[in-house]
Amino acid sequence: MILERRRWQTISIVATCLLTNSAAIASSELVFTDEIQGCFHHERVVTIFDRHPHEYTSPGCPDQSVDAVRDLISIIESSTAESCLNLESLGITPETVKKHQTQMLLATLRGRDYVSPKIATQESRAFEFPALSKLVKARLSWHDTSTTHRQFSVIISDPAISKEKIEVASTHDCPWMLPWRVQVGHKIWNTYSTALPLKLASFADKRGPCASLLDGRHYWNEGFWADSDFWSIALGPRFEQASAKDVAQTIPGYNEAAKFFEIDGCNIGSVNMQPQSLFLKLKCRHPQVFSSVWWWNYLSAGKTAESWTQMLDRFQACENAARKQHWLLDWKANADNHSLRCNIAGASCYSETNITDFVLPAWRDAHMYGVPEVEVSLMRGDRWCGTVYLSSSEARAIVVHADPGTGSHWFDRRDFISPENACLPRRSS
Repeated sequence: MILERRRWQTISIVATCLLTNSAAIASSELVFTDEIQGCFHHERVVTIFDRHPHEYTSPGCPDQSVDAVRDLISIIESSTAESCLNLESLGITPETVKKHQTQMLLATLRGRDYVSPKIATQESRAFEFPALSKLVKARLSWHDTSTTHRQFSVIISDPAISKEKIEVASTHDCPWMLPWRVQVGHKIWNTYSTALPLKLASFADKRGPCASLLDGRHYWNEGFWADSDFWSIALGPRFEQASAKDVAQTIPGYNEAAKFFEIDGCNIGSVNMQPQSLFLKLKCRHPQVFSSVWWWNYLSAGKTAESWTQMLDRFQACENAARKQHWLLDWKANADNHSLRCNIAGASCYSETNITDFVLPAWRDAHMYGVPEVEVSLMRGDRWCGTVYLSSSEARAIVVHADPGTGSHWFDRRDFISPENACLPRRSS
């Protein structure tokens, strides 16, 4: 939708054309463009003020005095002094941070009832004033990569009050829309001035899609502290991981397991379609067959079902099965970035949630003994490139996924993802 405001119809036609060529903007006018572009919608509100001896006018909008425009130009020109983010300009001070710490914590923990008071206290330093600068910058650009894009811009062309054409624009989807890009003649700078968008709000058509973002006082004074959508994403994972690690370290057998594994990542929730679990990424301290382990320790009534001792037994079973596959060890040794990972979920040494439909048919078609018991993930660096299933009843292995790579091993030339095309390597001697 495009709305254009012009007192004289003949000039309106010319102005519409000139909007596509800012270099040709007519003299003595202000052009405000407020626009939103999404996958399925586009709205554009263009407001044009004409210059008269003592005022600027646009049908349907309050008249603006020449002095008001001069004030706007003065604010634009002085905004060069605010090229860096100043938290105090947003109302964020050590005092306000202390006052709103509880609000920020509650917003972060929304939906995370498992976070203990101990962890909440331990991680609350994230809400201290020195730590907020990076978070505020993240909030300013939070939606910039979304599929919906906003833009607000103004062009001032009036030789009577400014010798050079002035252009101000922002594409940031956050109250205040900071930072703004300013161009006065050939001089260009970015500014974090809040006085600039506030002044623009007095000129903007209130029906424009960005108009509500120009005055950010209410959001930054009140809404920011309780914005659970932001805090839950910005800091929620930090509390999540701290809680998961704390739980992991209280599971029986941890001290013994810590001699063999280092916790490299952790989470609590439903990961990779598994039931609610304490999910741990473990790095092997003394890698022989496996370099890492992914362990889903299922939760029952909020408690973990398995001990570290049980996990160690299953890990040993995985290593015993993989050692028999000399080709797997050869592939791992074939390149520095090759590694093997085992996956343990609940009481199983595999993480496939539908092994009956996705693995067992290929296993039976190959006339292999027993059933798939051990899942091995082949890795090139951090990239998963293959999945192999093993069994204590079968000397062979079945490969159900393979991505080709640059290595010289036969596996690096395989390319398939369907169990029906599974590759059955010969038994190694």
